[in-house]
Amino acid sequence: MGLNAIGMTSEGKPLHLKPSRLKTHGIVVGMTGSGKTGFSITLLESLIAQGKPIIAIDPKGDLTNLALCFEKLDAGAFEPWAPKKDNPSEIAERWSKGVEKSGIHAEDIKALRDTMSVRLFSPGGKSAQSFNLLATPKTGGQKLDDTRKQELIRSYISGIFTLLDRDIDPLNDPAHILLSSIIAAQSEDELNIDLEAILPAIVDPPFEKLGFFPLDDVIDRKERTKLAMALNNVLASPSFAQWREGIALSIEDMLHAPAGKTPVNIITLSHLSERERHFFLSIFLGNILSYTRSLPGSDDLSALLFFDEVAGYIPPAPKNPATKEPILTIMKQARAVGFGVVLATQNPIDLDYKAISNAGFWCIGKLQTAQDRERLLKGLGRTDLNDQVAELAPRSFLMHHAKWDTPQVIKSRHALAYLRGPITEEEFSQLYKQGLVEPKIDVSLAGQSSLDTTGNATAPNVDSVLSGSRNLNTSGFKKNVVRNGQHYILDHRYAFGAGSPRIFNDNAKIKSEEFHYAPALFVRAELRFDDSKNEFVKNECISALQYPLGDDASPWTTMDIPDNAFEGFGEQKGLYADVPEWIDESKELKEAERDWVDSVYNGELRPQLIQPELRLRQRSGESRDDFEERVISKVDDENLEEAKKLKKKFETQEKRLKDKLEREKDKAERYESEVSQRTTETMLSVGETIFSVFMGRRRSLGTSARAAGRRGAAKQKLEQSEDRMGEIEVEIEALRDELDRAISELDSKREEALDAIEEKQINLEKNDIKICDFGILWVPVNRPFVD
Repeated sequence: MGLNAIGMTSEGKPLHLKPSRLKTHGIVVGMTGSGKTGFSITLLESLIAQGKPIIAIDPKGDLTNLALCFEKLDAGAFEPWAPKKDNPSEIAERWSKGVEKSGIHAEDIKALRDTMSVRLFSPGGKSAQSFNLLATPKTGGQKLDDTRKQELIRSYISGIFTLLDRDIDPLNDPAHILLSSIIAAQSEDELNIDLEAILPAIVDPPFEKLGFFPLDDVIDRKERTKLAMALNNVLASPSFAQWREGIALSIEDMLHAPAGKTPVNIITLSHLSERERHFFLSIFLGNILSYTRSLPGSDDLSALLFFDEVAGYIPPAPKNPATKEPILTIMKQARAVGFGVVLATQNPIDLDYKAISNAGFWCIGKLQTAQDRERLLKGLGRTDLNDQVAELAPRSFLMHHAKWDTPQVIKSRHALAYLRGPITEEEFSQLYKQGLVEPKIDVSLAGQSSLDTTGNATAPNVDSVLSGSRNLNTSGFKKNVVRNGQHYILDHRYAFGAGSPRIFNDNAKIKSEEFHYAPALFVRAELRFDDSKNEFVKNECISALQYPLGDDASPWTTMDIPDNAFEGFGEQKGLYADVPEWIDESKELKEAERDWVDSVYNGELRPQLIQPELRLRQRSGESRDDFEERVISKVDDENLEEAKKLKKKFETQEKRLKDKLEREKDKAERYESEVSQRTTETMLSVGETIFSVFMGRRRSLGTSARAAGRRGAAKQKLEQSEDRMGEIEVEIEALRDELDRAISELDSKREEALDAIEEKQINLEKNDIKICDFGILWVPVNRPFVD
């Protein structure tokens, strides 16, 4: 079959899908157990082998399996990834046989492994490469036209509005229009997205009109202030600091790699809440749309966006999340430049019809219900395929392309990558350690580094220090430190090493061969978000700094400082600045500690998903996808019981009507027999009357009339009985229609149950905050050497 094939047809022939076929986009659907994930991996492997760049959005962690492509399929390769209950040798043997059966040889495996440049991204996380979403995106040095500029601005604001839990309406919402106008005003020459600079401009914009009307008539100062405060709360939140870390977003750089390499970009989202996912994806998809507008026309596939488990991001009308418009626009317009999109989902009912109808390639696996099949095939305009789809076996798919005469059923080939299931954030370090993914790029906390076309980091371009930082007082350094409370020293190798937080480098302003240290307030604590009665416990360890310190308290900056970043006080080598008076005594340190605990107690919340109607709550460590699967399973169980009741009720009513129909049929048969008998009597009576006339006998015509009357009465009864039978048959058909409608309504309860999922915020109790370290951290403010 070979690596480029994606499966075997029913005639036993390998099916090679031309990459150009995916220019018109694709849909992959299949319920749990259908083999959808395995097919998706083999499709991507085939494209990678043919040199097609990939961006894979991975909400659950399954697509990260692409990295588990081993040069040698032996037990040693599988052992670190095999479940504890499984034998690595048996897995290796099974995988080797499956790959060999698919006609893939050792040289094919090595060629694929050598060409793959797998980059793992974890937006808003720390375990893989992150993006700095407050940095202006890179555009490859191109000057943006107004259309691209407005699209990027709209995507950023829609993402922010998702975090603010506001409705997204770029055309009609005055707040959305206001922010767009402010950013456009500060981006006259080139795009400049600086959300922090927007805050004062929201209250006092640099213009007096919004459109043709005075600004205050469109959105008054009170509403503008309220919007600015809401945005400020988001930007100032310690949890938002995660979105300031990482490389600047550049789709162009993601799709380039050194010669002979194929970029495979996996965007993992399993660690994010649903709101955070929509925030990131709104911005990310907007950047993809902008990038595609810069491309020339192409008859071949230039790159592919694969979006797994897309349910909830492009739902049917009237729902309109921030992710929906960019996906639909990309599918409508990007095919001309060779940028393909493939969407994968378990439930086609979760997809907007426009997405289904805009796809030219469909791969359909086993589906859960008749309603799923009906919705999908109706969207494809191929309801004639229902029977074929209903009979599909696991790992078998009905494939069709708009240019094919007839669909084909294929059995997907064996994936080369090890399909071990979702890879967790805790396991990412193992991927880096084994060299299965490209190394992370070391950038500063607010740097704007990005990937260049060689896969290396480009230099940061930063003009200002972090918001909230103060000018460092570099006078008054002394040899000794008055030690009230806990003191720590930050190792200079960490402070100025690759990837260190930028705040340390920005404040290294003293030129001296002897180390100089400035004080910072440092805290490290364990937080326990506990709703144990509802099976939800989330433990976190956080650390934060106040630095530089001024004459009064400055904002805390949350940052992850590893244990090996500290050194002992030893002989107190170096020179130390004075500790500010407001913090130079033990009792003041204690007060500052209590203030920090109060701020965390009042400000830190963690979401827990609940489904109030079903009385279900998210469990510890349970992802949103897993929780939704549990909700669907609960609904399906209830639907099954309800369907049994409906069918039992239907059978009772149908039996009553059928019994009534049988009785009416018996009557009709009797009436029909009577009509036949009366017809015979009438004919005999008429015959006797005619005979009597010829014979000269006198016979009354009344006898014949009476016979005819009896025949007419019998015929009338027969007709009435037949009408009643028709009415009963209509009742039976209506009853069946009613049952079908009721069953269909049960199927729709899945979507209703998912829509009813809410977020409950779990707060902290004072005893849920455990201080591990609190005191003065001495930060080096010069760089005599870095070893």
